[in-house]
Amino acid sequence: FWRDMRKNIASAFLSDHRIDTLSHVRVSEVRTSLKELYSKWTRGTDGGKSDFLAVEMKEWLKELSFNVVLRMVAGKRYFGDTAVVDEDEAQRCLKALREYMRLLGVFAVADAVPWLRWLDFKHEKAMKENFKELDVVVTEWLEEHKRKKDLNGGNSGDLIDVMLSMIGGTTIHGFDADTVIKATAMV
Repeated sequence: FWRDMRKNIASAFLSDHRIDTLSHVRVSEVRTSLKELYSKWTRGTDGGKSDFLAVEMKEWLKELSFNVVLRMVAGKRYFGDTAVVDEDEAQRCLKALREYMRLLGVFAVADAVPWLRWLDFKHEKAMKENFKELDVVVTEWLEEHKRKKDLNGGNSGDLIDVMLSMIGGTTIHGFDADTVIKATAMV
């Protein structure tokens, strides 16, 4: 299953042609982020009294890269003045992704000594809850893509649209297409 999925994703989404096709996303996000940064500077300099504006570059670069990746995967933009996503949705997604990254770094005893798995009950429970939250977020993305596809039949070229056009409505190795698309988008 994973070998087939890796081959499909590599040929359909990670090919040189697809990466070139999505270059407008990277360019657009950098341009939009720079415009927003300039807008903050013009508002924050008090009409020319100061030529400087403190910017947390770590945060700005994190938001820029997150927007680029998210637009390539789901066609959404969570950060910035021009983000068209509900603030609650953005915060729920960010919270789930932060928790996911935190849980990846937690040492689990069962990883080293499998027969001591019962000691990792809280960690395993937290992981299951986190994956439920992520599943809700990705399910919303998938349903939104399906609605847009039904309305206008278009394809934006992001990962979810590509996956829907490739495997939409079929079963792969016993898994329905929605499960496969959501798992691939999460990865």
